[in-house]
Amino acid sequence: MKSTLPSSRRIGRTIVFVLLGLVVGGFVGEILAISTAYLGEWLGLGSENVVYLLLRKFGAIDAGFGLPPSSEFVLDLFIVKIKLGLALKLNIGCIPGLVFSLYLEKWSR
Repeated sequence: MKSTLPSSRRIGRTIVFVLLGLVVGGFVGEILAISTAYLGEWLGLGSENVVYLLLRKFGAIDAGFGLPPSSEFVLDLFIVKIKLGLALKLNIGCIPGLVFSLYLEKWSR
């Protein structure tokens, strides 16, 4: 099926779907990691069991900017304090979210 959207709108739409997929996938990955930690404690396997480590630590990327990396930039003007920062935290749960969002984007045109 031929898309009728201009090229710039298609690119913007794809970027929105990718970002939403990463956010939802990361959120689901974090919830599953936390729930497996509680389940591991309940079963006596410890909070840092294999599934928890796979979901939370395996392939995790934590990047940020500021004066030292992964911190915020602080501009203190005595009366006003301005903090700027950006942290990007991806986990393995982002991959299925990304794939699913691109699938939805393909078929929602």
